[in-house]
Amino acid sequence: MTLEDQILSTWYENNGVNLEILETISEEALAWTTSKRGGGTIGYQFTHIHNVRFWRLETAAKDLLLPNEESVKVEIPLETANIKRLLLQSADQFAQYLKRGIDNNFMMKRKSEGGVLKTLTRVVAHEAHHRGNIMLTLKIHGYKFPDNLKWNIWDWSRYETPYSSK
Repeated sequence: MTLEDQILSTWYENNGVNLEILETISEEALAWTTSKRGGGTIGYQFTHIHNVRFWRLETAAKDLLLPNEESVKVEIPLETANIKRLLLQSADQFAQYLKRGIDNNFMMKRKSEGGVLKTLTRVVAHEAHHRGNIMLTLKIHGYKFPDNLKWNIWDWSRYETPYSSK
């Protein structure tokens, strides 16, 4: 497996973890929060992950966005299917952005982002932070974690990606 394949596979595996959590929990759980102010629901956390991807692309690779695409208003509650569609879409768009960096001698367009590995690490760390918030919120609300959320989220190799078979 080439370095390019490893980078893009890691990105898609990261998104696979997000989707595994999203697809395992109930629609009701999307409204759960640990905030007394009412913000930070699980649905918001997932939407925020998509929006951060969008905002990065908006400033560095606007041509990868769909025509008239905008960030998602977090005040609008989304269902699992809509959040999944957004996460899949922005994962593909961000993979294209990483691929551009790989093709540019592993450097990103914006010098402030550094190289491809630095960009990938920052974005994956950010998403893992929000997954941790989501898992904590589920736990506080008494959610009984099925085995796939207890163990599978640590075995990224189980998530199929376009680069898995190489």
